[in-house]
Amino acid sequence: MKRKVLVSIISLLLVCSVFSSMILTATAAGDVTVTGTMQDTAIAGSGKVYWAYTYNLSTGRAVLDIWGNGYMPNGTDQDWFQAQQSAQCYIYEVNIAEGVKSIMSDAFAGEIYLEKITVPSTIERIGENAFAYTALESFNIPKKVSYVNGGMFAGSAITKFTVSSGNPYYTASGGNVYSKDKSTLVVAAPGKFLTEGYKFSIPKTVTEIGEQAFFGSAVTSITIPSNVKSIRKMAFGGCSVLESVEIQNGVEYIYDNAFLSCTALKNLQLPLSVKYIGYCSIGYQYAVAFDALGQALDEAGISYVSLNMSNYEYYSVLAGYSASAFSYCYADRAFNLYAPAGSAGEKYAKNNGLTYVKSAELVSATSTYDGVQLKWNYSHEVFYYRVYRKTIGGSWEILCKQLPGESTGFLDTDPYRNADNIYTIRAYYLNGYNFCDKSGIKNHYVSSPVLKSATNAVGGIRVSWGSVLDATLYYVYRKAPGDTSWTNIGKVSGSKTNYLDTTAKNGIKYTYTVRAYDGVSKSGFDKKGVSLLYVESPSFTVSNTASAVTVKWSAVENADAYRVYRKTSGSGWKLLLTLDGSKRKYNDTSAKSGTTYYYTVRAVSDGVYSGYNSAGTAIKALSMPTLKSAGNTVSGVKVTWSKITGAAGYYVYRMEPGGSWTRIADIKSGTTVSYVDKTAKNNKTYIYTVKAYNGSYKSAHEADGITVKFVAAPKVSSAVSTKSGIIIKYNAVSGADSYRIYRKTVNGSWQTIATVKKGTITYLDKTAKKGQTYIYTVRAYNGSYRSSYYANAIKVKDIY
Repeated sequence: MKRKVLVSIISLLLVCSVFSSMILTATAAGDVTVTGTMQDTAIAGSGKVYWAYTYNLSTGRAVLDIWGNGYMPNGTDQDWFQAQQSAQCYIYEVNIAEGVKSIMSDAFAGEIYLEKITVPSTIERIGENAFAYTALESFNIPKKVSYVNGGMFAGSAITKFTVSSGNPYYTASGGNVYSKDKSTLVVAAPGKFLTEGYKFSIPKTVTEIGEQAFFGSAVTSITIPSNVKSIRKMAFGGCSVLESVEIQNGVEYIYDNAFLSCTALKNLQLPLSVKYIGYCSIGYQYAVAFDALGQALDEAGISYVSLNMSNYEYYSVLAGYSASAFSYCYADRAFNLYAPAGSAGEKYAKNNGLTYVKSAELVSATSTYDGVQLKWNYSHEVFYYRVYRKTIGGSWEILCKQLPGESTGFLDTDPYRNADNIYTIRAYYLNGYNFCDKSGIKNHYVSSPVLKSATNAVGGIRVSWGSVLDATLYYVYRKAPGDTSWTNIGKVSGSKTNYLDTTAKNGIKYTYTVRAYDGVSKSGFDKKGVSLLYVESPSFTVSNTASAVTVKWSAVENADAYRVYRKTSGSGWKLLLTLDGSKRKYNDTSAKSGTTYYYTVRAVSDGVYSGYNSAGTAIKALSMPTLKSAGNTVSGVKVTWSKITGAAGYYVYRMEPGGSWTRIADIKSGTTVSYVDKTAKNNKTYIYTVKAYNGSYKSAHEADGITVKFVAAPKVSSAVSTKSGIIIKYNAVSGADSYRIYRKTVNGSWQTIATVKKGTITYLDKTAKKGQTYIYTVRAYNGSYRSSYYANAIKVKDIY
């Protein structure tokens, strides 16, 4: 027959452990010794294990010695069970020698006087319930043991666990057992909960509460922090005095029977983070179907007097069933489960017939322009709320003592700036209050930027705001008419407090707002924002014209008017005039040549001014040079013009009729007002014009220019005195239709002495006087154009 002891789910009075093959002896000292052997034949190579149970008749105390080289088998036979009943469970000391490899299930369960034990390093396995309900106050987990749980020590007086050095699976801290990396709480020392006022704190390293970690312990209250993600099977099973459980937001999984038979726990709040709740986890109690067990015994012909929680497992096995065949869970209808609407907690409550109460939980803490806005879900069961706040490392402070139950939010108008504010609420119900979510919701509050202005600028709308302490970035948002939400259009560094929206379109009224970012969080924002109609800035040019500085600009759609401004380097902007929206040009005739001016233009639409170039477009006013003459010289065409105030030089341009202007000279002096074009070709017509310049600034030029045909000057090749007169010979000029012959004495002036037709290249001067010296020159003519002449062409004396 096999017997298994179930501990802590039900209140059992357990009897002594069992062994087989007994020999009973008595000594003169009044001791009674029972000895025996056992062997786990299911494990190949397992040797025998021997035991000696020595009972002192005078003291009523017993010592159990166990030795050998093998595994203790789970379960006992009928003979030992009868001997156990006689032993009366008075063992106070157990000594297990080296060589023994396991401690069987239920081995010492119920030995309520057992206070001393020696466990060898050879132990590899410890069975279920092995030390339940003993008086042991400490226990060392051997090096080779790879599995333990709280059920093995349920109801015991153990206050300190230790773990042998070198155990690769477990470690001890604060007297409790953890996985080697301390991520799993394996066993919470049950004896500690017997000390008045003791409260267990789950370390921050723990992410999982292991199976049966608190099984059957006398824990009365527990906080399961947000770092814990899962609560394993039977973790708090049978904790019948557990009244208060605070599960913080962050816990995700609650497995089967986790809080089974926690009969003192009548209210529990689950956070929104819980994703899974296992079978009979919360709000269930354990029970035994005694009627069904009795019927099974009757059918098997087994006699019994009464069935109770202490003997139902024994009789279940006698009837040929496991204990679980007659045990079951049932829902506690008086249990209240608080959970957020739509959560796993709500579904669990409704699916299991528990009383579901929609919990009031803080769902958001949002930075706004005025502070931190808290929001929580509504619960009609709530009588009033309290709102709490703290910073990291600080303590909770009450922000608002009492808000009516219909409230769903609260605005903290004075949060800590550039710091983590942590918020939580506590809801008070008619039958008590729920636990605060102590992990809370964190809001790293950054002050909202104060909007200053939105102004039209060249190329877009410029938004400006006040600086925010510790801001590393600013995010700019925009709405256009018809938009229902803000659109992020850009960001700038924390050192800047303005942004140019270059994507704005002319004629649209936009609204802007800004959020600050300090490297951790974004601030709230001004929901009203600042609005402006975008009026595009006209693009414009300035140039020197014939009689003024001329400003021209592009049309701006919907513009009602344009305003033209001028300034000099030492003055501010001066409005020159306002023109209606149909105008595109203004001639500033008041500009003085040689003075540098700056101009800008603004469009006006519906009373809103466009932006403008604050630096303006510069120009040095230069009057247009007046062309005075263009005439032929011996070396080319000579052009002359008027001197211009402020000119640093002049550009000379030339073109042929029907052609285009080509610059042919750069006169690098403002006082030089003539130029000889030595590249001109004979018999060609040219048009000349001139611009004044100073640096990059140029004047206008005479568009029609001044026209001249270049006629080359004929050269007198010889002058010979003959009896008939002086014969002059000169070269022909292509294109010339006539020539004029000039003569003068050495100190005289030129006089025309003859005009000859083309084709003639000689001339006889019959009027020359003997003994007189003459100088001759020739000028060619082509229509109205005439060439120049050589001033001292050729000298000859008439000798006849």
